[in-house]
Amino acid sequence: MLEFDSNIGLFKKKNVFFAESPFDVGGYDEIMFHACPNRSVAKGFYSRVLTTSVIDLNQSIGLIWKKMDKGSCRWSIKSAIKKGVKVKISQDYDTFLEINHSFRTEKGLPDYNVTPEFMRKYGILFTAEYDGKILGGQFYLRDKKHMYWLIGASKYLESDRRTAMLIGHGNRLMVWEAIRYAKESGNQEFDLGGCFIIHDKRNPLYELSFFKKTFGGKLVIRYFYKRYYSKVLMGYEYAYPKIKKKLPLMFKILLPVIRKRIYKASVVDYI
Repeated sequence: MLEFDSNIGLFKKKNVFFAESPFDVGGYDEIMFHACPNRSVAKGFYSRVLTTSVIDLNQSIGLIWKKMDKGSCRWSIKSAIKKGVKVKISQDYDTFLEINHSFRTEKGLPDYNVTPEFMRKYGILFTAEYDGKILGGQFYLRDKKHMYWLIGASKYLESDRRTAMLIGHGNRLMVWEAIRYAKESGNQEFDLGGCFIIHDKRNPLYELSFFKKTFGGKLVIRYFYKRYYSKVLMGYEYAYPKIKKKLPLMFKILLPVIRKRIYKASVVDYI
């Protein structure tokens, strides 16, 4: 189980990953539980049902490889190796965070404002390189039992067609190397960090979910729980999306400045 704080100004927030079920804590304005395997009706908690793809690392590495899709996954991994893509465990957190910021901006997604200190303390970063240049990276949370894909980003959207294809192969090679590392390290479960049941190819999450399914994991249900201990924080978080929608220009200009000021003491400010 992993526990860490993610504060907003004076508000104290706690995040917990891999707990079996939610529980109450004292001294916080909000608590969130991620990737819980058990359903709970704990009083005061809001819950959400999620699906993800999980690979059982108690299997042999050969069987894990065999369960991967032969065409879109295994072939792609072999191709990345053949073309000279190198995957390594990296501490080049700043470069990865820059890539992640650009990637999510291009996608129109909210940023993950994790810090290098957070990454160093709670997980492990894999990067894919070609000709000495970083093409992308994947950051995983870890405890003794679990390996959990939290953030993935690449230069795919800003590259020419040939490089973009190479990056696609490199992304699969990174997952494969992360699986191998997790198994060799004694982890029991490799969680691809969410995998949605989507049939409409026009859905923006379709490609990502398809990508994750090709690794042959089992589709399982996980639960997210949240409890507010501060009504002020609850009001702020409910009002924030509505205000942002009505005043988009103001948020685009002022939000980076505001975040820098109120989050400067945080280990991580978005999960």
